[in-house]
Amino acid sequence: MKELNTSTGGPGRAEAIASHRRFLDTIRADPDRSNRTEDSYALALGHLLAVAPVPPEELTDDHITALRERLDHHVSRSTDKVLMATTVNLRLAGLRSYLKWARRTDLLGHPGLKSRRDLRDMRRMRRERTLTSEEDVALMMGCHQVASTSDDPIEVRNHAFVLFLLTTGLRMGEALDLRWCDLDLERGTVHVLKGKGGKERTALMDSRSADVMGRLRDLGQMRPMSPVDHIPGIEAWGNDTHRSFGDDDPVFCGSRPLEPMPQCNANFISKRVSKRYTGKEYTAHCFRHTFCTRFLRHGKTLQDLQTLMELAGQSSMMTTQGYLDLDESIRDERFSRVTEAHWATAPKPEAGTVERPVEAPSEGTEASDDDEPPLETVVAVDRAPTLLDWS
Repeated sequence: MKELNTSTGGPGRAEAIASHRRFLDTIRADPDRSNRTEDSYALALGHLLAVAPVPPEELTDDHITALRERLDHHVSRSTDKVLMATTVNLRLAGLRSYLKWARRTDLLGHPGLKSRRDLRDMRRMRRERTLTSEEDVALMMGCHQVASTSDDPIEVRNHAFVLFLLTTGLRMGEALDLRWCDLDLERGTVHVLKGKGGKERTALMDSRSADVMGRLRDLGQMRPMSPVDHIPGIEAWGNDTHRSFGDDDPVFCGSRPLEPMPQCNANFISKRVSKRYTGKEYTAHCFRHTFCTRFLRHGKTLQDLQTLMELAGQSSMMTTQGYLDLDESIRDERFSRVTEAHWATAPKPEAGTVERPVEAPSEGTEASDDDEPPLETVVAVDRAPTLLDWS
């Protein structure tokens, strides 16, 4: 867990730190909160402490505004870049939770706490973060070929990781938390012990992915060839250059022996591998969007939506339905299918009859109410109303 900076700074700072710790204790005691959520909230409180070293009851609008400006311009130490919008949203979510816990409801609606995502078109952003059908096929084929034929364990790990995310739809954190005992390669099942919100579920993988994962386990973990002396814990390798996987070892390891791969490394691998086969850099979460879009491209019934909710670990049907709008081909196909089905309900002329317009009465004559239509005119066929009679 990330520790708060407890350096001296006056009584107000000490009260603020004490309040932050009590809040983090409640998060830690909640079984539905993961360790990553606790770490994210601790980082958010660290930003708040830097601009407002005061207890929650003394927070003002100026503090919130200063906090928002700090998040918008803060440079990450790991990437040396300004924080991404998704990272800022995570920090703001932690601060909103803290203010709610502190019973400061009058600050919850402050403009400074609105997510940066409300300034963007989220549908456009998600579509840009989803691989096209051609990119999806090229990336899957390339990863499968390298992971099936390469003798380099690191290359096999990198390509197996991307292929695994593309074919299972797991979140990056869920994949990095997996142990080999969570995978049943014969049945093709993946046991997610603690997904988002602490929920447990079972995901599926196809036979090709299962074969690749089996090959990854047989190869084991190799010590990196590049200089890695600067990495903490790398000395645990000793004189060894290879480690075999056990049932309780992580599926995807980083540089340290039998230790889970860090998320920053996972995103770096995802970008490098995807650029090799598609010419674009995609993060690991883009593969989850691609999996959901691909699933609904080939299955569009209510049962398919429910199945996707179960496989992807989504709790809201609205979230799952949002993937229907990412691929324009899904929209066009649905429009054509509904339109053609409606036209199919229209009455068709009977065989041997010719449809002719009824002639209007000539000037000086009046049309009689009991005039019957000509025999050659086709009258609409009686039929039962259908649900498609909406136009």
